Amino acid sequence: MNEVEDKAPREGPWAAASFDGPPISMSDHNSYNTPFRILSTGIDSVDRQVVILHWSDGKESAVHSLMLRDQCSCRGCRHEESLERTLDQIAYQIDIAPRDVTILPNGELCVIWTVDGHVSIFKPGWLRARSGLENVAPERPQNFWGQELGERLRRFPYADIVADDCVMLDWLETIRSVGLVYVTGAPNASGSLGDLINRIGVIRKTNFGVIFDVEPVVGTNSNAYTADELPLHVDLPTREYQPGYQFLHCLSNDARGGVSVYGDGFFLAERLRSEDPDAFDILSTTPIQHRYHDKGCDYVYNIPLIVLRSTGEVAEIRYNPALMNGFDVPVAEARPAYVAYRKFVALTREPANQVEVLMTVGEIACMDNRRILHGRRAFEPSTGRRHLQGAYLEHEEVSSRILTLRRNIPVD
Repeated sequence: MNEVEDKAPREGPWAAASFDGPPISMSDHNSYNTPFRILSTGIDSVDRQVVILHWSDGKESAVHSLMLRDQCSCRGCRHEESLERTLDQIAYQIDIAPRDVTILPNGELCVIWTVDGHVSIFKPGWLRARSGLENVAPERPQNFWGQELGERLRRFPYADIVADDCVMLDWLETIRSVGLVYVTGAPNASGSLGDLINRIGVIRKTNFGVIFDVEPVVGTNSNAYTADELPLHVDLPTREYQPGYQFLHCLSNDARGGVSVYGDGFFLAERLRSEDPDAFDILSTTPIQHRYHDKGCDYVYNIPLIVLRSTGEVAEIRYNPALMNGFDVPVAEARPAYVAYRKFVALTREPANQVEVLMTVGEIACMDNRRILHGRRAFEPSTGRRHLQGAYLEHEEVSSRILTLRRNIPVD
């Protein structure tokens, strides 16, 4: 590596015709603060498109020239007000490399590019984040659970969420990491669920409406609108874009029975992967046809029960027995597919994998609908009313709200 020690910038960068400075803040709307400094920098001796950074905490990171040039924040490459890129991303050569890299007195990195002498300046915090040393991307769920969650299920007072951004941030991060939390003390008024969700983002409207009622009705178009037991399931696996989160607000629950039941679909999938890898492989590669239809709509979508990321991690669960319309496989593969399916179903029914909660008025169950399975025990409508209201919200709405809250709230 050709090392360049910490030094003052040359006069060239600030005087260069191609430098449209001072640059627009690399922080965007986020601070990208970091306590660490760049001690030295240089160009890799093997690949001259790679810039090496040595940090004050002893870590080393590498960043590619194409990413740096593409993310230049000068006024010639980025709009000053919208902060969106204006750079023509194929106007510069694919083999562009730094002519020089320098650490400015304020700790920022200054890069002078070959060919046109363009100058780009980058903040240390942004470089730390983009090189992977500090995570600013949405975290993936890690806290998988079984029956034990019942003893530590977190409950957040409605009034605290509304009044305190720190509580709201904690609430949303818990929903994202654990997949299931409860809100208590919510207003006992029809439609008030929307007031809470609108503080996060835009409610997703479906064929069931924006805010939908969950109680027995005559001429029902869903098993949810009966008093029957509902086995564990996720909602709307029939959609190409399955809703990210579901919120269920208890407005009344005087009927005998009707206990809510939950299970962690990611936990169940990992158990299956450990106990029966062949069954896991079948359920993560074999499409199931999911179908919901009534007089006004007909939704059909084929996708495996266990959806994986490219890394092999479980990304989402598509399990709803009421809407499972069969495997999309040749006849010879049907039996192994159903054997594997039954093993997953059996896992959902083990008490050790279930959490039961008897909802009370003013409680809101908040769950990740691509991970958490929910259901209920049967209830007796003749003994009292059981009335919930529900709504859906996408994952990106929660992630966006978390990032905006983090801008002004220190996170340990």
